[in-house]
Amino acid sequence: MAIAVNGQIPGPTLIVHEGQIVIVHVHNNLTTEGISVHWHGIHQRESPYMDGVGQVTQCQIGPSSSFSYQYKASPPGTFWYHSHSGTQRTDGLFGGLIVKEKKNITRIINLEVQDLPDQHTLTLIEWQNQASLDLFTQFKAGGFYEDKPIGEVPTPSYNKLRPTSSFDNGFAGAIPYFSGIINGKGRHADVPYNKTRLSIFTVEPSKTYRFRLIGAQETYAYNFSIDGHKLTVVATDGYWINPIDNVDYIIIQTGERYDFLLNATEKVKDYWIRAETLEINKTAGGPPYPTLNHVAEAILHYKEETDSENPDDNVPSTEYESIKNESPARQCSKDNQCIAVNCPFEKFHRSYNITCFNVQNFSLLEPTPDNELPNAYPDASCRNCTHFINFNFEGASTTSSVNGRNFILPSFPPQTQNQDFLNNSKICDPSADCNPSTIDCSCVYMIDIPYNKTVQFVLSNIGRNIHSHPIHLHGHSFHVVYVGYPEYNQTNGFVKENNKDIFCDDVNCTNGGCNNKSCTRPRWASEPPQFSINRNTVRKDTVTVPAGGYVIINFISDNPGHWFLHCHIEGHQLEGMALIVNEASEEQKKLEPPPEIEKIKCGNLELSYEKPYSYRMNN
Repeated sequence: MAIAVNGQIPGPTLIVHEGQIVIVHVHNNLTTEGISVHWHGIHQRESPYMDGVGQVTQCQIGPSSSFSYQYKASPPGTFWYHSHSGTQRTDGLFGGLIVKEKKNITRIINLEVQDLPDQHTLTLIEWQNQASLDLFTQFKAGGFYEDKPIGEVPTPSYNKLRPTSSFDNGFAGAIPYFSGIINGKGRHADVPYNKTRLSIFTVEPSKTYRFRLIGAQETYAYNFSIDGHKLTVVATDGYWINPIDNVDYIIIQTGERYDFLLNATEKVKDYWIRAETLEINKTAGGPPYPTLNHVAEAILHYKEETDSENPDDNVPSTEYESIKNESPARQCSKDNQCIAVNCPFEKFHRSYNITCFNVQNFSLLEPTPDNELPNAYPDASCRNCTHFINFNFEGASTTSSVNGRNFILPSFPPQTQNQDFLNNSKICDPSADCNPSTIDCSCVYMIDIPYNKTVQFVLSNIGRNIHSHPIHLHGHSFHVVYVGYPEYNQTNGFVKENNKDIFCDDVNCTNGGCNNKSCTRPRWASEPPQFSINRNTVRKDTVTVPAGGYVIINFISDNPGHWFLHCHIEGHQLEGMALIVNEASEEQKKLEPPPEIEKIKCGNLELSYEKPYSYRMNN
């Protein structure tokens, strides 16, 4: 099954200008499913009811029904839109959203750049031969994982889809890789090139181009590269960073975006664009372990005077294979180290000859305004300004959880029907013992934060079944102030021990093993690490928490609303790896949603039995 937007996958790239009021009319032509559309990265300041999270900020848009979203285009940068209902995103309901800067790009980076988002925006996603929800159901129907020491990937206790391993020996993906597509085109590995079409991106010699890379994947992180070219990374999640030159690979997780510059200075007419998963073949001798060669592919084409207007005509599909011989994939060696940006672990094992330039090394090109800069440490007297949030697989059942709790969607969206939500929802009890998990631990997990304070989230990934988690916070960008990595085995590069900065008194995850319990009450093991923040500390809205490690993010709570915080791997979110951040509840009362929204109600219906409904039958 596939879900198209205006008849295409991905949907059309929407290009607007910073500060504009954007109105998007959405009509749901699905016959059996409700939908909602999230505008990923847009802060929705003063319009939280337009954030597009079904049953959190709005009632879902029913079959054959319409909803008009209206919001201010802010901040500028590379964003995207996607369904926030079920697995619809992975089935095709997504597309690019570009907010053009008021400033001329040349003034920002002092370089003449061709900025053509309608031509040079790339979306990456895996593509399956079955509906995503069907695959998700198959995956969960097979049983529990066997308990194994940390650093070893658990195996199923009986017939179940088996996860593959990443370079750090964490999970790379649980659902078998079928194919990958770039801007809606790609191929399965068993399909010959002469029976397929790939997306083609055209450039002219001697010019510099801005490309925008969007991670729309369900699960897999992609290692992105362009044969024959070094890339210059200039922005992430909408924020300009000091340029990172001579980049060979950009590792992009689902939800993230990276902007890069490409100098069109090469001589060959066509080059391969590759996005390869981080899956390794552990049965082979290593390290270095060979990859499983699961890729999404496209073509970079240098325009010539004889070219027709349609770039698809320039490279017949029968010639795709021959191009590989003309532009071979790059080789990394001891004397010629490759550079990878945004590794989901601290570093590659030395045998891969790849140097990591990670998120904690980024710095903003344009300093943060003083009124948007949080402190390094929250006020010690501030209640609810610091939260420890552990993303992992809960106990014996290994279901996706946050602090051992499996998030369930409420019947009433708290943003638009708050009193109904409070009166009728099963809200998680933070004091409940979820070791082991009980039915009370499947609930609406919500945390409160006060208004206009420095708020700090310690996002950890401590447990026995390790998987890097890309965590997205709605309604904000945040400053990444610290990344704590686990202890790695120096022989093979695999995770050896969880980071010992985070302590859980209810789970034993040291000395090479873990029990069946979860990290439901994480806290500092002793004194927190020393860290600082300044106006150039990088800002993002999606950050990868390394397997066995943690990330500290700070932001100012100046945007009242109910904001979703979740792992962006769709299966993890659906299973319960999410929570609601209830920001400045008193200030929310001052917001005035459009009166039309007040007419849209969802939730329960209960008939009164005091006065039975009278049925009249026609004879």
